[in-house]
Amino acid sequence: MRALAYESHVVRPRAPLHLTIVFALLAVVGCSSKDPVSPAAPSAPPTQVLGTPLTAPDAVEVESSLMWSSLTGELICSASFLTARASLLAIHSTTKATRVLEALPSIVTDMAPDGSAVYFNALGDDYSLGRRSALAGSFAPALLDSCSLLCFFYMRAAPDGDHVAVERISFSSTTDVSDSLRIHVLSTGERKAFASAVPVAFSPGSDQLVVNDVFAPLSQAAILTLATRGTQPAGLSVPDPIAESRVRWGPSGIEVLYVEADDKRLFLHQAAGGTTTLIWSSADSLRGPMAWSESGRQAAIWSSRDVGTDAVPVQRWELHVVDLGSHNARTVAYAEVPTRSAAVLRPVPRPVARLRAMADIFPPPRLGGLVFSPDETKLAYTFFDGRVYRSDLSGSMASAAR
Repeated sequence: MRALAYESHVVRPRAPLHLTIVFALLAVVGCSSKDPVSPAAPSAPPTQVLGTPLTAPDAVEVESSLMWSSLTGELICSASFLTARASLLAIHSTTKATRVLEALPSIVTDMAPDGSAVYFNALGDDYSLGRRSALAGSFAPALLDSCSLLCFFYMRAAPDGDHVAVERISFSSTTDVSDSLRIHVLSTGERKAFASAVPVAFSPGSDQLVVNDVFAPLSQAAILTLATRGTQPAGLSVPDPIAESRVRWGPSGIEVLYVEADDKRLFLHQAAGGTTTLIWSSADSLRGPMAWSESGRQAAIWSSRDVGTDAVPVQRWELHVVDLGSHNARTVAYAEVPTRSAAVLRPVPRPVARLRAMADIFPPPRLGGLVFSPDETKLAYTFFDGRVYRSDLSGSMASAAR
């Protein structure tokens, strides 16, 4: 680990409206509805110990998702909106070599189980494309779906690598949403239409799919059987509201890892046995994205707390790795970031905040990228300085005690 100085940055330009809505939708489905304060450019270097930076400052969008390919060792994410044309990047997790996968502003939504391809939205001025791009070879991105004006595609890849669920969300006004779900079979080119629903998680056999409505709580999720088109309740006894959640369907059934609405406690719910276990409690607020390792044995999550004064407001952000078996947690990175204080300076709302005020559905900006490496020995994450960092989980780091 190395201590790094947080660098001052210019004011970030507003994102195009459709990109703002897309990031908001990604946060809505199984993510936070809380209001963390977005850090402003700091006036002095705060204390921070983060991992190895893989990019320059302001290279990637803070709210971007991250995907880690087991095939190429690359991290896939959205380029910063500070660039002339935000694009889709592939950043090597060791060499830091970076290549552009898509020139259009793009947002990644999922990755093939073997890490060979990535699924993403390419967003033009008046159209959106749901695409699949191979990460090895020189293949052009395959078009799965397209639509005009404001729309977005949720895409989930099945474990068999052949089925892909694509849900189209089209906006005809601020609050009017229409959608449709299709299952694509890549080997045959077949597309099967189903009743509209957001794909959440495929079964291990790829023959069933957990689905839900866009803004519905997880307790209303259903299981769709592809062969019969029938649905049944998923039986997820998860409270409503919750602050953050992740859903996986493994050999032991459907599991939900979630943070309670109080932002303090992390729970694991197992649908098969109907059990809910308290995994970890934090004195600080559990914020931002949450990652769940492929084996299901580890989780990673950020926490934050105020450590400054009214005159100099500062938030301390800490990244924790939690063992879901032993319930032990350790801090692997931290940073103290100056923030705008509502008592001193009223923040200028970003477009997503204005949309949320109008529609009362969109959450505020937040940290977006957090992912385990395929071998679960490292973490990659975005931070407020617009960089991607990599932290090694095999060793211990300097104490992040209060």
